[in-house]
Amino acid sequence: MPALMLSASSATTSICTRPSSDWHPTPSLCVGADSPSRDVLEDVATLGRSYPKPLLMLSSRDDRRLMSQASEAGIAAYVIEGLSPSLVRSLVDVAVGQFRQVQKLRQELVDTRGTLADRQVIDRAKCLLMEHKGLREQAAYRELRQTAMNQALPIVEIARRIMVRASE
Repeated sequence: MPALMLSASSATTSICTRPSSDWHPTPSLCVGADSPSRDVLEDVATLGRSYPKPLLMLSSRDDRRLMSQASEAGIAAYVIEGLSPSLVRSLVDVAVGQFRQVQKLRQELVDTRGTLADRQVIDRAKCLLMEHKGLREQAAYRELRQTAMNQALPIVEIARRIMVRASE
């Protein structure tokens, strides 16, 4: 799998691909910047959103403010040039691990929000059934569930249909 290397200076930015090394199969984006500007960091953040990959920055400057900005831009590791290859490898491994963990958490958040939205639709449909048919909550849910089973559809789909009919 390819890794992307981004060479950045305050004046120019270029991207080239190179094969990833044997020690790390996951593609990642490495930013080499002698004097990175805020624009370069914003470009890297945009690239990271468009092509989610672990982002690492290699710089010759030990600048705490720049490190903070890099972190805000989504860069997982900020490496000062001159470090040993084994230490850089360790930092890359940590950055990739963090990236995977954040991606997993983001997916869990998306899934949880979807489940919550479905639950809210079902609750609204139950309320409509309770109001229009004079049912108690458990009976309204049983009716939703039974209709879903009879029609071989998810209960949330039945709830959506009830809400659409009620709004017409």
